[in-house]
Amino acid sequence: MGDLLLGDPQRIKARWQDVIHPDVVEKIRKNEYFRHTGWPELLRLRRMSGPSLQAFISRALADFAHHIVPWVVEQEFSGRLIYAGGDDLLALAPTHEALKIAARLQELFSAYWIVDSQPDIIPWSWLDKDADTPWDSDRDKVRRRFQVLDSGEHKDIKGRLLTMLGQGSSLSAGIMCGHFKTRMGLLLEGARNMLDVFAKKRAERGAAGLGHFSRSGPKTRFAAKWKLSKDIGLDKAVEKIVEAFEKDKIPSSLPYKLGGYTQYLDPMVLGLDDRDICKVMNGLLSKALDGKKIDEGLRETILSIWRAGYSLYMRRDGFCRIPEEMEFSPLDGLFLCRYLAGCMEEP
Repeated sequence: MGDLLLGDPQRIKARWQDVIHPDVVEKIRKNEYFRHTGWPELLRLRRMSGPSLQAFISRALADFAHHIVPWVVEQEFSGRLIYAGGDDLLALAPTHEALKIAARLQELFSAYWIVDSQPDIIPWSWLDKDADTPWDSDRDKVRRRFQVLDSGEHKDIKGRLLTMLGQGSSLSAGIMCGHFKTRMGLLLEGARNMLDVFAKKRAERGAAGLGHFSRSGPKTRFAAKWKLSKDIGLDKAVEKIVEAFEKDKIPSSLPYKLGGYTQYLDPMVLGLDDRDICKVMNGLLSKALDGKKIDEGLRETILSIWRAGYSLYMRRDGFCRIPEEMEFSPLDGLFLCRYLAGCMEEP
């Protein structure tokens, strides 16, 4: 978004011929006089940032913060919104919904077009205790209010059409989970570190940073792009592994066993390239499972989370020392899933 406002030519693809009236463009191209003035060449130049672009961004952010965010956090899910302004927001959410909320907001923020099928709903009206209209508790129905209209898709639009910033813009999220007795200040500081240090810097933006506190302090730190691969989204991958831990499809000791094999993945010692590392990880996972059979989809999901954590770890200049308060493990993604599975077991 900053690149758009600064007029970065890599972000702004519109050319002058795209914004000038077609009849004017045609006359410039055909008229002999204009041919010698340089105007035909100018038509092919990119149009830089201007008031209309800034007005468009302001409108998109206003719709996102005042209409989309409150509805997603408090109606599509069970969160509570504390603050929303522009592309910044702060919310409290159940541990099993926090990443899903962030992923849903990322999906809507990075859409080209969104259809609001219920534009007459006033933001925050669901908090009015004296309202005559009861709110629908059917979450699937509620989640159909904002529908992403794919580029090039043609269908009858019933509702208000919202323009968002498109796939060139993305959100980053910082999520910190903890026991309800954990001090709020620690959780806020942890979430800020997950956003600024892990999601934006180490994962290079367009990512989610996740971690959790135990009663003794921060335990895990993990970050990955919203898409781990072409077919695996981060939120779906975490959900799948959490479910596997819950239903004992994979042993709870798996992250600890994999942690004992860390020395086999040090490229500085063994000289492994990326392809070799993937093969070694696959073999180590089989060994850590102790013959337990799992389906290929679950295996690939576990490996994708492990690879993301490993890549994040290696991005801090190899196996080197970092400040103790920012220490993390290549397996923190799996440890976090194990922690979330334990939370789901609690009443």
